[in-house]
Amino acid sequence: MILFTAIILVASVVHVVVSSPQQCYYCVEDDCETMSLWINQTCATSQRSLGTSHCGTAAVRYHEGYLGGVPLETTVKGCFDCTDKSAACFALAGLLKSSLGWVVQQCDINCCNDTNCNTNVTILSQNATNVLRRDAFGTTSCYECEESDNYTCILKQQSQTCRTSRAALGITHCSSAKVKTRNVLTGTVDVSFIRGCISCEDKKSACALLAGSFKFRKHATMLECDIECCNGSYCNDGAASLSKCFHCMEDDGLSCSARQQRQICSLDPESLGTTHCGSAVGRKRNQNGAIQNYFYRGCFDCSKKKEACFTLGGYWKGDVNAPGATTLLECELQCCDPNVINGSYCNVETPILKPAAITVFTPTVTGPAQCNVCLEKDETSCSENQQTQVCGIDPYSLGTTHCGSAVGRYRQSNGDMVYGFYRGCINCADKMAACAAVGGFRKNVQKWTQLQCEIECCTEDNCNTHTPRLVEVEQPNSAPRGEIHQLFRCTFVAVFIVFACFIVC
Repeated sequence: MILFTAIILVASVVHVVVSSPQQCYYCVEDDCETMSLWINQTCATSQRSLGTSHCGTAAVRYHEGYLGGVPLETTVKGCFDCTDKSAACFALAGLLKSSLGWVVQQCDINCCNDTNCNTNVTILSQNATNVLRRDAFGTTSCYECEESDNYTCILKQQSQTCRTSRAALGITHCSSAKVKTRNVLTGTVDVSFIRGCISCEDKKSACALLAGSFKFRKHATMLECDIECCNGSYCNDGAASLSKCFHCMEDDGLSCSARQQRQICSLDPESLGTTHCGSAVGRKRNQNGAIQNYFYRGCFDCSKKKEACFTLGGYWKGDVNAPGATTLLECELQCCDPNVINGSYCNVETPILKPAAITVFTPTVTGPAQCNVCLEKDETSCSENQQTQVCGIDPYSLGTTHCGSAVGRYRQSNGDMVYGFYRGCINCADKMAACAAVGGFRKNVQKWTQLQCEIECCTEDNCNTHTPRLVEVEQPNSAPRGEIHQLFRCTFVAVFIVFACFIVC
């Protein structure tokens, strides 16, 4: 039924069939009082055109924002689609809110269908359309976003205060909408996902508000509108059913708590898992060799804490903007389940570093001085292009105890499955932990999620000439970005960008 409303919207709000009139008089406010100040508006291409089927003269009563003073009245002339005059008024209200910040309370419009026929005067009548009410009760805040895909919209949604936000299109409801638009200049058809404050007494009017707003902001004519509305603060949370954790990285727990933000585990490119929220404390070494404390909160896969700590260590190692800036030495981790009732944001604990904390990278442990290093799609190209990595000093080295060769299967951020092959220095006493470290490493650099891998390790210089093989597991060709799985079966990964850095080094 929502889509049916959208199809009506195509015909009634933003009619796109070119017909008479091709242009109308356009003016706003005082300019409408003097005909010599009226300008010609081309209905098919003007940024402020609200249709192609009619010319119209609208009388509006408005406030300059929801917190403005006395109401003002003015006239607006231009191109409209007046098949449904109420929808035309809502479209005008959406355009004026986005362009001038006006909150249109009432609107009356008279229309005609000849070129520049809108020379008439319109006054507000008792039957004027009520549009955006300032005294309405409803929502105080909603989530706000506008992106080309739903996952990114959810990930980037921010708080919007309905009465003060310039982008808000009402104060009674929160909305989530998928709209299809056509750019009036290029003809490009785009799909957008939108959340925000809106007036949604009926969905057709709400879609008309969006149509007017889009016409000004995007120079685009709305073709379809599929909208859902609710009337509780933040009720349009796209992540309501998704696991969420607090996320921060600081020197101590107090600073982390003061600066922490929301992390959506299945969508955030920095998420280190989907099954748990965690708080970690420990020691790290910076690029100058200084030992420092750290405190971290975020999403984890914490069924095995050692692997979770190695994932964090590998993630920090993969910082290509600050190579070698963070080498994780010790890790004390506490985890909780965000999937239980009221479990989201459960990682509020402050663990204390204990003598038996998990050791991650051990730079002083002796092992091979150097290993073969490469990052390619398969073993053949890896062997052809491999270089030498000095384990103790290379900023991207993942250990000093072993040389390793790994093959893996990964999910890219767009959901596609890919394979990769890596050789390099690594701590490989525990293969599962080694896999976790490199999984975190690749997550930082390429935002890839590790699914499966096989790794073989050795302890002599440049001994990593192995060719491990994956045990095939049936996988879909692609998967939604909202689904992130970890099949830690000796998983190990690395990064193309890093390989370039190795060559430079």
